[in-house]
Amino acid sequence: METDCGLLCNKACCDGGDEDLGMYLFPGEESVIFDSSYFKIEPTNISLKDGSHILLAICDGKCDRSNRPLSCRIFPLTPYLTYQQTLTLDLDIRATGICPLISGKKAPPLHPDFIRSVRKAIRILAQDPQILDFIEKLSRILDEYAQLPDLFL
Repeated sequence: METDCGLLCNKACCDGGDEDLGMYLFPGEESVIFDSSYFKIEPTNISLKDGSHILLAICDGKCDRSNRPLSCRIFPLTPYLTYQQTLTLDLDIRATGICPLISGKKAPPLHPDFIRSVRKAIRILAQDPQILDFIEKLSRILDEYAQLPDLFL
């Protein structure tokens, strides 16, 4: 979209409400977020092979869009690594029910150029072993969400 997609849903994916909901940061991303005053960055209990922990950016819904984490920029898409180690790009199951971009009811479909650009970026990033490890951990988290009974469907 050429406009702020948050205008369609009142920034539903940006507002963690009273809970500590947020977006996972790709490894090393905390060092390139120039202004973290919009986010509370917290470590999770999810560790990568190098012993570091995945970080979570918790947003109040009022960030500078030009300074958003990559997970926010590509939402509702997400990288996914299958159990056979095939890297794909999927719709994020966590977007179900909150993102009009995947319901198709109030919004145009995702632009093919956006999908191609995200796919290309993920393939490049996944060449880094730490990022590939992150994508694998994220994929297993998404698998767990998929097992929940109709909570996100």
